[in-house]
Amino acid sequence: MTTPCAANAAPLPAAVNDMLLLAYAEWLFNERRILCGLMGWEERLVARTGATEFHFPAERDWMEVPSPMSRAVPMLEAAGVDLDALRAWASEELRSGTLKPPVRPPRAPAGAALS
Repeated sequence: MTTPCAANAAPLPAAVNDMLLLAYAEWLFNERRILCGLMGWEERLVARTGATEFHFPAERDWMEVPSPMSRAVPMLEAAGVDLDALRAWASEELRSGTLKPPVRPPRAPAGAALS
């Protein structure tokens, strides 16, 4: 099974795409930690700025909003992450059998409570 990783990009094996998404999650985690530290904020900050509306709009179910997966490639590219190196590394690790792709948890059903 293959999934596209970016507009006009050749499809990659699903595990490589999973590794890219894992890299994006790692980047976001560290970006937030650093930003909160620099600003003197607690990491569990909820500022009530209205930015939450982007992910959880009042007028529709949160599962209808475009997934963060749809933003992974453009955001990593904008941040200067070398995606070609990441893809090459993941492809080689897959070929050698040393890569253990992350296991995706089942997606929460529509209307499920967020913890």
